[in-house]
Amino acid sequence: MCLHTKWKKPKVAAKNIVVYKVLCTYSEYIESPYQSFVYNLKELYETKLTKRKSLGGLGYNIFEGFHAFVSKKPDWEFEIHEKLYKCIIPKGSTYYISKDNKEIVADKIIIKRKLWFNKF
Repeated sequence: MCLHTKWKKPKVAAKNIVVYKVLCTYSEYIESPYQSFVYNLKELYETKLTKRKSLGGLGYNIFEGFHAFVSKKPDWEFEIHEKLYKCIIPKGSTYYISKDNKEIVADKIIIKRKLWFNKF
């Protein structure tokens, strides 16, 4: 997964940011659909953001980082085992927002809980 942004430098979260992440839900664990990264609820995860100038020089592509949606209603076709989780990007985290302001990538994330209205 890749996020396209116009920002050269990441922003720093002045306060906790609520975001939403699609995760695969299985009986004993939850994981990201693309990287198969396993998460535990309420645990802080950290990584390094990686960025490359996009082809044509119009913005940047962010590859590494925790990808999430800004809205509870993402443009996403859910598979049967995929659910939407409420997450927090903690204060002090660095992040990028997509050009359309629908997606976010951060260097830190906490998966808080599965949303109750997941009826896909």
